[in-house]
Amino acid sequence: MVLAGQPGGYGTTDLYSAYLPKGAALSASGWPPLIDGAGRLTTLPARNKSARWDGTGGLHCPSYVQGWDPHKKAWVERVYYAGAAENLWGPYTIGFLEWDEEQWQDQPEPAFGASEDWENGGVYEPNLVYHDGKWKM
Repeated sequence: MVLAGQPGGYGTTDLYSAYLPKGAALSASGWPPLIDGAGRLTTLPARNKSARWDGTGGLHCPSYVQGWDPHKKAWVERVYYAGAAENLWGPYTIGFLEWDEEQWQDQPEPAFGASEDWENGGVYEPNLVYHDGKWKM
């Protein structure tokens, strides 16, 4: 499971993961978060490439999807999210992380940004599916 949150209830919102232990029944409880050796929550992205457009305002609204990348000619796993460069209140763009078989990689550019007046400079809630050979947001 991928979720957004603020450890301790304050600070920049980030993306984290939680998992069910092998053999556990699917339920609303029993999902321990992924933690590092020091007992701290582990964030998914390092923001090595994306900090310019999602670095200060945080990462929100994660949406996991698996689909075919025609450029790589391979199936890929992605987590799309709303990211803000300035602060918690936006404006937001839609970005994604991609699993490289070892860790989640951030991207140098957002996947989608606001371009219409009615979007008020920000776009949110990137719910994604891969269906009939297309990525659909």
